[in-house]
Amino acid sequence: MCARARADGGAPAGAQSGPSGARLPRLLRLRGGARFDAAFGGARASSAALLVVGVRNGLGFSRLGISTGRRFGPAHRRNRARRLLREAFRLDRPLLPAGFDFVAVPRSPAFPDRLDQVRPLLLRLATAAARKPGARPASEP
Repeated sequence: MCARARADGGAPAGAQSGPSGARLPRLLRLRGGARFDAAFGGARASSAALLVVGVRNGLGFSRLGISTGRRFGPAHRRNRARRLLREAFRLDRPLLPAGFDFVAVPRSPAFPDRLDQVRPLLLRLATAAARKPGARPASEP
């Protein structure tokens, strides 16, 4: 057991995500290479700091996938970007278009490192990607 583990056997101290300890449920995360490949075939919306690709998923809710390559920066910067994007998605989920798989690709060095800057960026780009005609399901011609 690591030195930082809680006495009750729970998660290590500081392992919680966000200010309230809330996490993005696994159901809302885009997982698996095939799903990412399908999503990358969708509509794109981008800025200097972020690329968002969206495709309809046929579900009543949206999911988020995040792609950060080594080119983005060192591991601590990639991890911070992923945490910020997950938290922005979790907080703004009611405002985002439902029924889409979104993949977010942060771009360095323009990607902001504050949540209050990431939230409107993700919301604007996800909404724009969902409105484009290329956001149809990947199985459609």
